[in-house]
Amino acid sequence: MKRMSKDFHVRYENYALEDFLADDFFIQWVKNPRPESEYFWKSWLAKHPEKTAIITRAKTIVSSVNYKNHQVPSEDEYIETLEKIHKTYLQKTLQKETGTKRYFRSLLKYAASIMLLIATGSLGWILYDKYNSTRLSDRNNQPTEYRTKATDKGQKSTVVLADGSAVKLNAQSQIRFPEKFEPHVREVFLEGEAFFDVKEDAERPFIIRTGEITTKVLGTSFNIKANPNGHKIQVTVVSGKVQVNSGAKDQDASLTSAVLLPSEMLTFYPAEEKIVKEKVATHDFVAWKDGILVFKKATFKEVISELEAWYGVEISVNEIPADRRFSGEFNKMSLESVLKGIGFSLGFEYVIEGKTVKIRVF
Repeated sequence: MKRMSKDFHVRYENYALEDFLADDFFIQWVKNPRPESEYFWKSWLAKHPEKTAIITRAKTIVSSVNYKNHQVPSEDEYIETLEKIHKTYLQKTLQKETGTKRYFRSLLKYAASIMLLIATGSLGWILYDKYNSTRLSDRNNQPTEYRTKATDKGQKSTVVLADGSAVKLNAQSQIRFPEKFEPHVREVFLEGEAFFDVKEDAERPFIIRTGEITTKVLGTSFNIKANPNGHKIQVTVVSGKVQVNSGAKDQDASLTSAVLLPSEMLTFYPAEEKIVKEKVATHDFVAWKDGILVFKKATFKEVISELEAWYGVEISVNEIPADRRFSGEFNKMSLESVLKGIGFSLGFEYVIEGKTVKIRVF
């Protein structure tokens, strides 16, 4: 077996990923390993363990590259090629050619032409595929950049995601989403309440992480509401089909799971680690996105909390009756009109002072 000289070892010390992908000796080792190349690269990696990660990436990319009319060189042709590459390297070093990039470009061009002529008799390597594989790999290894959209009291906002899906945030809510979705999944993170109108994409499921539950869809419209106190999370489906998992992030390790169809709602209680599934009138749970404020048997405390979030005000109350509930709808009405209607039913009077409301229960 022929051994490579020390100079040949030094050659690869400053190689970056793209250099290995353009090096024919490296490519031959990955595609058609021989005893001498196996010995060389194993001993080289033993001396340069810091290069293990980049070598692994380069091997993965090279393995995925296609070939046309590829023929394996004979033993003599293989050794002769290595000797020519080595000889060229030494000659260029002695000539002290200035500019490291220019030297390697010349060496690679010379080495590549030899290997191409031996291996294929014409144009063997698909350099275009190799180049694009490198660029794709580099892009896929870049960290995902996320954006965050949040609303305060009295605010609502619509966000259009990279895939065209639309998300309408209710007041005091927040969504975190990537600038660009991954090739095989669309994933966002929600706090508060939002209505989703998801674009259909059978190849990329849409996943929403909300507290301890995961909602997975392919294309549908639905509402998710996570109460500020964390006592419950509700998912209401308007169209399509939704899978909801609670507990661990890994779906196979979920504590509970359910599939929801149109007009179905799931309520998850984190403290009890249980879910309740029921049929509902979806209008009651998604009307907020159209500016309609809906109360269904709401407690006095729930009414006050909802009004604060909806109108962006602070409300003080002299007492909160536990036995009074309210049901009703208000379509794009002013705070004063709403307070007048609710006050008549729940028995209180009010004073509005800018962003502050004082309520006196009687």
